[in-house]
Amino acid sequence: MSSNFITAEMLVEISNNKSKIVEILLKKEPSSTTYQDNINNLPRDIHDKIVEHYKKLMPSKYVLRDWVPKDKLDWFALSGNPYASEILMEQADYENSLTEEEYDALDKKKKISWMRLCCINGEGVEILKKYPSKILWSYLSNNCKQQAVDMINERIEYEKINVRDYYDDDDDDNRVSVHSFSNNQNPEIMVFVKERIEYENGLTP
Repeated sequence: MSSNFITAEMLVEISNNKSKIVEILLKKEPSSTTYQDNINNLPRDIHDKIVEHYKKLMPSKYVLRDWVPKDKLDWFALSGNPYASEILMEQADYENSLTEEEYDALDKKKKISWMRLCCINGEGVEILKKYPSKILWSYLSNNCKQQAVDMINERIEYEKINVRDYYDDDDDDNRVSVHSFSNNQNPEIMVFVKERIEYENGLTP
């Protein structure tokens, strides 16, 4: 068994430690600029960096229990799990090794949902970078993870140059979706939204 495996006992200890930290913070006397205020006012990308650093202090990965049969996993559901990125990468490699006929023959639950991976899974960016042809850009436009937003930014610049009528209705899964930006909580997305508003305001009635 991997030395990095998280046992139930470890999870309990981690949870208890987090509770103690929260309790200490709540007992602190309020001030004009509290520690919590400073954290809340940090940019989104700084938040992500703090999270990434914190994750390095934790056990490095989640692994399946030995008694869990891999062939029984629901890959559609698992595609939205941010803690399953390593096993999802293995599945993506497996699916990529199949012929088109073999892949199409797989049941929906037996293969990765690229829609869920793009839209819901904040830790699936490395998989998407390895298999860019699988990216559904309209769904990735919902992903607030900083790495995903950086990919969206690059894609927008590509579409401006290579896609005819870039500002036309974006109802294609293979294009970024301004409509989906409405649900994206990353502050940098507002740059793209403002650009679209400026374009629409400049249209002749």
